[in-house]
Amino acid sequence: MVTLKGILVHLLQNYGFEVSEKDDILTGEKADQLISLGFTNECSVGYIENFRSKLGNTTSSKIIASMIKPLPGVYEYAEANGITLWDSEDIEKEIGGIIFDHVNDHGGSTILQFAEMVRAEIVDGKDFDNNIPVTIESIGTGDTEAIQVPILHLDDVKEISQKTVKGFKYELELVPHFIFEYLCIFRGKENAERKYTGLLLINAYTGIASKFDGVPDITDNLDIPHIRIEPKIDEHEASSMAMFKVIELNTEFDDVIIEKEHTIITERTEFKPKEEDITLSLKGVISVPVWCVEGTNGVMIINAANGKVVSEEYYSNKE
Repeated sequence: MVTLKGILVHLLQNYGFEVSEKDDILTGEKADQLISLGFTNECSVGYIENFRSKLGNTTSSKIIASMIKPLPGVYEYAEANGITLWDSEDIEKEIGGIIFDHVNDHGGSTILQFAEMVRAEIVDGKDFDNNIPVTIESIGTGDTEAIQVPILHLDDVKEISQKTVKGFKYELELVPHFIFEYLCIFRGKENAERKYTGLLLINAYTGIASKFDGVPDITDNLDIPHIRIEPKIDEHEASSMAMFKVIELNTEFDDVIIEKEHTIITERTEFKPKEEDITLSLKGVISVPVWCVEGTNGVMIINAANGKVVSEEYYSNKE
C-alpha cells in the first residue's frame, strides 16, 4: 500500500533532498537547505505542539502534511508558529508537479503509475499508513462507533475480584465519553506566558472529567457480551465541565512569605486561566469498557481499557 510517509519521502527526494527520519519527523537536507516534515491523518493544535516540542530550536523550514483538512483555527495557529500546513490538495499539487517535470524529461515512466496510485488513495480517502496512529479528530465522529479495546477480560477480572470483593456477578458496560482537545494560553507566575495543550475525557454518564493521555486502541465492534450505558449529559454540558477541568489543571499558586513585626505571614496568590484564555474542541465520542463486579464482600468497578480500579466498596460485615 502507498503510505503517506512514502509519498513525502519521494517528494523530498525528487527535489534533491537527502531524507532521514527521527521521532516520526522526516528531515530533508540539501546544501544549505533543511526541511522538517511532519505527517498525520489530520493535523490538530496538539499535533503542532508535539511537532514543535520534538524539533526544539531546529532552524529549518517546517511543514506538516495532513491528509484530512484541519479544523478552523489550526491553519492560523500553525502559521503563527512558522509552520506551513499541507492538506491533500497541496500534496496533489506537489505530485502533479513531479508528473509534469518527469514526463517532460523522460516521456513518462513508472512514476505515473505511482502518482495514479497516490491520487486514487487520496480520492478514496483511505488511510495511508497503518503505522500512523488514528488521530483523536477521527474517533467516534462518523457513523462507525468507536470502542476502546479492553485489555482485561472476564478471566482476568475474576482473578482480581476473588482476591478482593469475592466476585460472583460480572457485567461489562460501555460508558460513552466526550473527548475534548484544549489549548490554554495565559499569564502565570512572574507574569510568564503559559501555553498548555492536552486532551480530556468527560464521562457522559457521571460528568466526571479526567486527563486523557495518548491515542487509544479502538474497535467498532465488541464480541464480548456487554451493556450500553446511555448518556445523561449533552455536548454543551460536557463542554462546561471540560472548561472547569482545564482551569483546575492549569491553575498555579505562588506563596509569598511576609514578615510583619514579630509575625510571619504566608500569602498565597492564585494564577489561573480565564475562559477566554481557553480554546476547546470536541474531537468525538468514545465508549470506554468497564467491568462492574458484585461480590460477597463488596462491589468494584474496573476500567477494562487500562486495568485501573475506578472504585471499590466493601460491605460492613466483610471478614
